[in-house]
Amino acid sequence: MNHPEPETLLRYADGEPVDASIVEHLHTCTECHTALTELGRFEADVAAATPIRPHQRQAMRAVAQRLLEPPRSALRTWRLTAAAVALAAGVLAMFALWAPGRPVCTIEVHRYEPPGTMRSGHVERFQIDVDVAAPRWLAIWSVDDRGRPTRLLPNVEPTLRYLGTEMPLVSGRHRVPASELLDFEFTDANAPRALLLVPSVNELQPAGLAAIERVLVDEPRERWLAAVAALHAEAQLIPFPAR
Repeated sequence: MNHPEPETLLRYADGEPVDASIVEHLHTCTECHTALTELGRFEADVAAATPIRPHQRQAMRAVAQRLLEPPRSALRTWRLTAAAVALAAGVLAMFALWAPGRPVCTIEVHRYEPPGTMRSGHVERFQIDVDVAAPRWLAIWSVDDRGRPTRLLPNVEPTLRYLGTEMPLVSGRHRVPASELLDFEFTDANAPRALLLVPSVNELQPAGLAAIERVLVDEPRERWLAAVAALHAEAQLIPFPAR
């Protein structure tokens, strides 16, 4: 049986007029009806999870059409199946999570004075709460008021590499470091002025970490974010909170 082209079904799903013969086919074809039902259920779930802007819906439609497009053949026949729509749903769900305006990774910095400190000088600590929309490895640098970077994560000590935090971070909210005993510490003389946060799909190897640190040494401060983002698009430069 010949089924409507993907573009036609997507127009029908959007409520646009289609030929009467197409409507009749969709009302009688179990495969097409199931596929459209799955598509509708998926889009309802996405809309409930995150606002969908008009240009984003157009992009979703383009992705769906590419995924559902049949392979070229002499007969130019096509079968729309629920499995194909499920595949489209997976890709579109990723699109919804990483759509512009919704960063895949957000953080909150919490600084505090540890009780009972016996060291000379004013000592403070901080940890961050990281919220990720999809699994990510994380690298973090602190930058002092002279623009000197210090890598906080991954730690140079192999046994403390991610400070007790399971990597990659799975979707959700996480404390970094995992325990207060491992929180980042600083004094007035080396207080951070900013944090460079670099999420990545794969763990950053020594060469990748070194490439970022070369940027921090070689580029002027106002160019840091653009230069690091050219290597890792999700990079963020975050001001350290003042007291």
